[in-house]
Amino acid sequence: MHCVKAACMRCKLELILYLSDPRPRIASAAGSNSASLEDLRTVVAFGAFTPARLIEEVLSMFFSHLSAGDQSNFDPTKPLPPHLLPYETRSFLAMAGIFTVCNKYYFYRAVVVDAAPTKALGSNWTRIRKWIHHFLYRALARTASPAETFITDDEANFSRHGEEYTTFNMVVIILTFVSHYPSVFGTAIASDGTYDLVLKLWAQTVFSNAAVSTNHYGRTTVLLATCFESFNGPEASRDMQSKLLHEVGGDWEPLITFLLKPLHSAAKTKTSPDLYSQISHLESSISLIKRLSEDGIEGSKGGVFGKVFFNSKLNLRPLVVNVLKKYTAMCDNDHPRFMVLMAVRAILHLCLVLFQYQGAVGFVVKLLGDGILDAYANLAPGLRGLTDFVLEPAVYLLKEGISTFLTDETVITAAKNALHRLEKNRKTEYRALNETTSGLKEAWLYLTGYIAARVVFKGFYDSQYRKEDKRSCVSCGVPMTERMLRKCSGCKFVHYCSRECQREHWGRHKLRCKALAIEVDLLRIKADSRHFHIHLASFDITRHLPGFLALAQHNPLTCGDDTVLIFRMNYMHAPPQFTVSSAEDVANEEHFLKTNFAADKIEEARSRQRAILDEAREGKGALWVLQMICRGYGGDSVSSNEILHREDFELLPASVPQIFQPDRSRAVDEDGKALAIQGGIQDIAIADAIFGRTLSESELGLYATGFSSQLEPDSSVQATTFIERLDNAVRTRGRSQKDLLEQHQRVCEGCDKCSVYIPWKLACANPTIEA
Repeated sequence: MHCVKAACMRCKLELILYLSDPRPRIASAAGSNSASLEDLRTVVAFGAFTPARLIEEVLSMFFSHLSAGDQSNFDPTKPLPPHLLPYETRSFLAMAGIFTVCNKYYFYRAVVVDAAPTKALGSNWTRIRKWIHHFLYRALARTASPAETFITDDEANFSRHGEEYTTFNMVVIILTFVSHYPSVFGTAIASDGTYDLVLKLWAQTVFSNAAVSTNHYGRTTVLLATCFESFNGPEASRDMQSKLLHEVGGDWEPLITFLLKPLHSAAKTKTSPDLYSQISHLESSISLIKRLSEDGIEGSKGGVFGKVFFNSKLNLRPLVVNVLKKYTAMCDNDHPRFMVLMAVRAILHLCLVLFQYQGAVGFVVKLLGDGILDAYANLAPGLRGLTDFVLEPAVYLLKEGISTFLTDETVITAAKNALHRLEKNRKTEYRALNETTSGLKEAWLYLTGYIAARVVFKGFYDSQYRKEDKRSCVSCGVPMTERMLRKCSGCKFVHYCSRECQREHWGRHKLRCKALAIEVDLLRIKADSRHFHIHLASFDITRHLPGFLALAQHNPLTCGDDTVLIFRMNYMHAPPQFTVSSAEDVANEEHFLKTNFAADKIEEARSRQRAILDEAREGKGALWVLQMICRGYGGDSVSSNEILHREDFELLPASVPQIFQPDRSRAVDEDGKALAIQGGIQDIAIADAIFGRTLSESELGLYATGFSSQLEPDSSVQATTFIERLDNAVRTRGRSQKDLLEQHQRVCEGCDKCSVYIPWKLACANPTIEA
């Protein structure tokens, strides 16, 4: 047998001789005599050097050896035969030959698909699988090293050259190539026992061989993750998870401990060289964690592994940010190492997985508090060198991740503080993220603009409502400022103003009472979240009212004055999607109920929806319905239906500047088109913050019409952060609005807009009063 890797003179001469005219050797290697066996060994040893034009011919010869002989009695589930089978020597060499040919197209656990012979391997899988199964099962069954209990002399010779040439690694490489032929990997391999074999190999790699290299562990782990990824339904995924649980002795704990070890190690590591050495383990472990936690199907969160892995006792959240900041700090130039980029991509994907589980809001708050935005600042110096492939999960984390949680008070506060810290402590990187053209810029500007809009809303909301004012009777809606409210003794969550209201509401509340009692403690749902959500939605409706009304006028079912409109506001995406429909169209919308509510809560939701629709119908056009969908505390969608009073939503008077700048955040309709908006306090406060001073109406007009270059910023406050200037703008505008309202109330003769202070409207709609 040749040295394979050794650079000895004999091997060099043999290689030169082989490459001078390889076809006779290849033809001879297909035979069955002793001379052909030596030629077979030569072709196998130099498979990586075989000219591209002869690859298919060489592989065909290997396939013929693996499909030769009688394999009809081979059953991997039965005890393995103690002696060599007739064709075992040539079959092993053929498997090793396929490995040497394929390995030349394998780079850092990735296959160069365009050049690799994946199609040839996939097409011939049914011919060769039994022998590959056989060799791997025999290798798994032995308790000593291959050199001591080898299957053939050739296996012993191969294994002496290192782990790359063991049976385990050969099979992993071959299967990795087959996995790139999905029509075979997702169908034939899924049912022929290969997945079970991969699972056994991974468990053996993890728990039986402490000396296994990180490269081999990484390849095996990624292959197992690919197997899970190919499942088409939850049953197959659960079956595979059950088998995995069996392989680890029925206990998830050692498996979870092992998978988390790379994260813990990376969190403790201080030097870049040590981080480089951990990449293989880290990336592959995260890949498998992601696949297991998804349970093989998108959006599924009911699997055993997910529930155990995301247990709060594991305290994963600080680890994730800590490790992400370390690896992004190694991407500070235009040519970061590919391995580092893959590690960053994997950790970002793990963040997205964590969003799907219980306590997702708390996780987002923790990410922001621990410095997730610093990881983005670390990327800023090298943004021009990062491809869209690397940036894709980073973009998704900003837009479809963090942004979609900005309907929660705690997330808005955490995002505000994180953005302030970033600009204050890392001003250069902060500016680069806003200015450097890259695949990240659009998502970054969207997030920061969206945070600014929510900070403005929350600033006015907090100034208008004291905490105790946010609670109201869930039956009649009377606020605590008008009546003393008491908690339900069962759930200690909902509030009532009287026993009469409690009795009237009990039919709807009884199905939810016990569940709420658990959720209040477990998920820490804030008692004022409903109040906050209604006002946030009202704020957005007011701003997008021109767009809503335009949509309504274009639909014959919604253009009538007495039509009961339902505003659907889906905050699960970024930008959010707002649509308008006739309430009658959704009176019995089972699809919506089944999509947004658990089976045991559908009846309660249906009952509430009917009651709201009945109330809206009685209003004969004076009442609208709000259907709001947003992120829940467990990552799922949470939906609510509320009554809105049409008179609370009016277009702003003409004296107020209309701001239509394209870079302002806005919602889209169901076709993805941006909705028309009217200028409001959000845009004006942001404009004040940009220039560091309160702009006059004429200056706002310049800003609104795109002539902002004519406006001079206040240089004395430009050293402060944008968030600090935004807070100041909210306070200043808030005080001026109160003064205007008090002035108006002194002269008004019964304007119905004075009864309620609406802070995001600049002035009363009475045309005699200007803002």
